[in-house]
Amino acid sequence: MYFSEPGNVVGALDATAGEQAWSTRLGPEENTITPAPVVGDLTGDGTAELVSVTNGGTVTVLSPDSGSQLAVYRRDVPVWTFPTVADVTEDPGAEVFVIYGDGRITSLDYTEES
Repeated sequence: MYFSEPGNVVGALDATAGEQAWSTRLGPEENTITPAPVVGDLTGDGTAELVSVTNGGTVTVLSPDSGSQLAVYRRDVPVWTFPTVADVTEDPGAEVFVIYGDGRITSLDYTEES
């Protein structure tokens, strides 16, 4: 189970132990709103990634196992709602859609670096 909390923190709970498994701060504390993170297979390898946004305009792809940041996309426009993950191109992996505060919808195509 994944969560967000004030201060741009995203984390995971260990369902078996009932304890927090990890947490990661995504940005400075003054950007306090972090919508709920979403999970999706962005690379098409059968393993999910975690995607989170902040109202500071940052979109972050994280490892769901450790919370390590795999990629960060920045735009100087706030994001007020959670991202959407969907495969609309029918290629391996899903795309990330983000609605920014200026009304633009952006599609991000995450590619895992080797």
